[in-house]
Amino acid sequence: MNKENAINTIYQGLGIPACIAGADDEALILPSGIEEGLYSSKFVAECRNQYQNRGAGKSLPTILSFDSGMLVGAVALSEKQIFLLGPVNSTEYLNDLSKISTEVTSFVVPYLRFAGLMSLAIGLITGVEIRPDEIIFDSASINVSSQASEAVLTNNIFTNREAYDFHTPTSYETAAMDAITAGDTAELKRRLSEPLQGKIGQLSSDPVRQNKYLFVALVTMVSRAAIRGGLDEEIARSLSDAYCMQMDER
Repeated sequence: MNKENAINTIYQGLGIPACIAGADDEALILPSGIEEGLYSSKFVAECRNQYQNRGAGKSLPTILSFDSGMLVGAVALSEKQIFLLGPVNSTEYLNDLSKISTEVTSFVVPYLRFAGLMSLAIGLITGVEIRPDEIIFDSASINVSSQASEAVLTNNIFTNREAYDFHTPTSYETAAMDAITAGDTAELKRRLSEPLQGKIGQLSSDPVRQNKYLFVALVTMVSRAAIRGGLDEEIARSLSDAYCMQMDER
């Protein structure tokens, strides 16, 4: 999936705007229907500065948190390009709406759910699998209203990481993807007929959005497995795009 299609899939499938910006902080790729003003050079520069000022590990995906209650996911795609997911509203009430569009942030996406969506988005953009608990939360960029708020956030992140022990194990997914790579339909059917181990991650309280998120993640994994098995990359990615578009129209 090329980056332009990936950006549109993220917006259409996840319901969150995203962009790829260049070295001059100008938006290079935006979803169809999103105004360029959302990703002004000033806003992109602020996100880039916070991302780059983290210190070590600058290539790792990070969730930036602003004192307005806004979350933005960021990851460097190269020395010049940066991928931004969001902004979204992480609380019911924003303190400062001057930086962003109220239309975009009219829905609330809590941190834990946003981390899950960020992992899906990174997979679509880069092809690299990142678990939500591997994404850095940039505490240096936040200005929480009280120590209690910070304690609650820290506890939630810890609880989320602990909970992954009870999610569907990676070995279960790997076995199915290996069958696809090998072209072994019998083994794939056998794996899919087995009882699902663990629990599927909860990415949305809305059943329709939950299924859409899971579908995008599954199609991405399957297309990569097929490419590893020898399927032409352009064919695999075109099929992935087509299935995602068909899903989004339903």
